[in-house]
Amino acid sequence: MMTDAGIKFLEGRNLDPEMCMSLGITDNGKELVIPFKVNGKTVNEKYRTLRGKDWRQQKGGTQCLWNQDILHDESQQGKTIVVTEGELDALAAIQAGFGRVVAFPGGAPDPKNGRYGADAEKYKIFDVLLQLLRQPEEHKTNVVLAFDGDAAGKLLVEDVAELIGQYRCKHLNYPTGTKDLGDCLSKFGERGIEAVDKTLRKRSVWCSMAGEVALLTSFKKQVLGEAFSTGFGSLDRLFQWRAGDTYVVTGVPNDGKTTVTMALIAKAAMMHGWRVGVFSPEQDMALMADDLAEAIGRDMVERHFVGIAPAAYGDACDLYWFLDHADRAVRQYRCTIIILDPWNELEHTRRKDESMTEYVGRAIIELKRFAKHMGIILIIVAHPHKLKAGEEIGLYSISDSANWGNKPDVVMVVKRVENHTMIKTIKVRDQKRMGSRGETWFSLDINRLQLMPSSDPREMEKKYRGNKGQAKKTKAATGALFED
Repeated sequence: MMTDAGIKFLEGRNLDPEMCMSLGITDNGKELVIPFKVNGKTVNEKYRTLRGKDWRQQKGGTQCLWNQDILHDESQQGKTIVVTEGELDALAAIQAGFGRVVAFPGGAPDPKNGRYGADAEKYKIFDVLLQLLRQPEEHKTNVVLAFDGDAAGKLLVEDVAELIGQYRCKHLNYPTGTKDLGDCLSKFGERGIEAVDKTLRKRSVWCSMAGEVALLTSFKKQVLGEAFSTGFGSLDRLFQWRAGDTYVVTGVPNDGKTTVTMALIAKAAMMHGWRVGVFSPEQDMALMADDLAEAIGRDMVERHFVGIAPAAYGDACDLYWFLDHADRAVRQYRCTIIILDPWNELEHTRRKDESMTEYVGRAIIELKRFAKHMGIILIIVAHPHKLKAGEEIGLYSISDSANWGNKPDVVMVVKRVENHTMIKTIKVRDQKRMGSRGETWFSLDINRLQLMPSSDPREMEKKYRGNKGQAKKTKAATGALFED
């Protein structure tokens, strides 16, 4: 039950007292009493004065998210999770129709001191949420970070998004004159929160807190990553490695896309000391480790290669499953390169009324955003569509969508002619700094994963035929001379 003072306090914020009481909210005449429960048992209480804005907690209470039991409610499985900065904001979100809402009771960083960092002790409270998001049925679940719109709230957004995974997080812009969901409800009623939600639904998963419009010359230069050598002089003229960039490798079946990719990243790992995370469900991870060990040594494999694999062979792995596990590979094992080989082995789950082209475009944006935010090199191996006789692979030959030609930073084709392998760049976005379109040829040692410079066998054949024809002419002329 609540006193008249408690009811007046809630109604003054457009909060429904009956809804609040159904969630266990009470008051003692002077303070609002907010229970924190785990598995239905109260483990802590938080108190907020009905006059003023003073807060306190029960001494010795367990630190947990408010309303965290909702995370394990089977009826809410897979639905968007809203995380607010305070319990009153969480109540506002629930009243506006959000079903899966929790509140972080720890407070935001002081802007004077900057971010706490994603590994701060106070964020251990989110472990229950992290464990939930790693469950297969929650891989597609998005998280809305409904923190305050002030400087401190923005720092909290950065910390928690880094902790949970920026690829799955959204956050809010509030109407002018408001800084949180509580303000929206208090000033505009439930329609204020509904307006914020409508804007949110139009966005990609990760977006900036604010945009900027200014004179072009006033923008600060983005810090571009350093270009790293591939280890092959002829290839460096075509492309180099750069953190944050997305590379696509394509080619017809059995022309060596995967083998060439592994040879390139094995060279990069040895040259630059990088660690590589490999998702390749077509291959057995243990056999891959053995093959790599035979080629470059087991010590190198143990130090530089990390496998990403489903719990059981044949388990469906969709885009968000991959992003979640790639995120873990980067954070836990400090991978610099992540490989998705091949694209078509992902489970492609489209939204209602979403075409394959639209899905692929959205997926590539999510993958590119992940690479940029995590500062890693992302390599995607993708098959082309069925080619006509004599058709060469171009930018729009990759299966499922023209977006494969439009969105990646580098697109390269692998082609085998007899015992020679061509690597051809058909797109390099930053040609001023990173390379250019062109081709180069190698002889590929499959067992040792080594690429040795070679010549175009087609030109060699032309030269051979030309020399052979010249030899016949010489012989004919010489014979005629002797006959005379």
